[in-house]
Amino acid sequence: MDNTVAKHYNQRPELGTEHRKQSPIFQMKSLNNFIKSLLISKFSRPGYTVLEIACGKGGDLLKWKQARIRELVAMDIADVSVQQAEERYQKGRMPFKATFKALDCFSERLEAEIKGWVFDIVSIQFAFHYAFSSEERVRQSIRIISNGMRSGGYFLGTIPNSIIIVQKLREHGLEFGNSVYKIRFEQEKLDPPFGLRYWFELLDAIDDCPEYLIPQPILISIAKEYGLELVLLEPFHKFFYENYEYSLDLMKRMNIFDADGKIPIDQWEASGLYSAFCFRKI
Repeated sequence: MDNTVAKHYNQRPELGTEHRKQSPIFQMKSLNNFIKSLLISKFSRPGYTVLEIACGKGGDLLKWKQARIRELVAMDIADVSVQQAEERYQKGRMPFKATFKALDCFSERLEAEIKGWVFDIVSIQFAFHYAFSSEERVRQSIRIISNGMRSGGYFLGTIPNSIIIVQKLREHGLEFGNSVYKIRFEQEKLDPPFGLRYWFELLDAIDDCPEYLIPQPILISIAKEYGLELVLLEPFHKFFYENYEYSLDLMKRMNIFDADGKIPIDQWEASGLYSAFCFRKI
């Protein structure tokens, strides 16, 4: 599965900002960026040291710049993506120190690669579901993340909303979606709580890749075992509405709305498949 995911993201080209504006899911991508921006600005402080797991092609570098962090350690399983992220960092003349590494971020290698750092924030955006292929992999990942953080530090990110996904599975059967996304399960039985695989396709983003459900009570319980207390776990739509009034100018600048001042309904539905989370190390 890891090779499949790495190959998929390595093969996706870096097309630049102007081309991304032509994406058929541009409003959804902009909304996702808005949610990530809110999370980072809410919990980050100037001078922080950050571990970004599954950094991709460096799409959040500007967010860390705006947060005025001191140092970034960025990792991803896709080596081509890591190279592109490092190139973006160099071209962007970012005012913080950065280290880039290509590795399976949910393997035991992570522990050795982050030795010597103490992180104020660990960020995993749209990738933590890959750890849920087994209980061992989840526990190992959360243990390493917690051990690498300072007391009071934050583990934050964005994950598939298992409650919504399972609800749609019950209502529509093994395969469901709309014009921009499709989810396909292999079976309806959702037991045990790890390794619950489905196939996800998102127009102009993800080409029928395997993902795993993250049962929210299981995530909260295991995180607590490793000294991480829940601060925030909210569906994207709720998070959006809670920040709507005082973030309207930011939303407009980030091009969340189309020419009619709306988010197209199918993109809005697809965005509802996700939740934002944050844990604090106690």
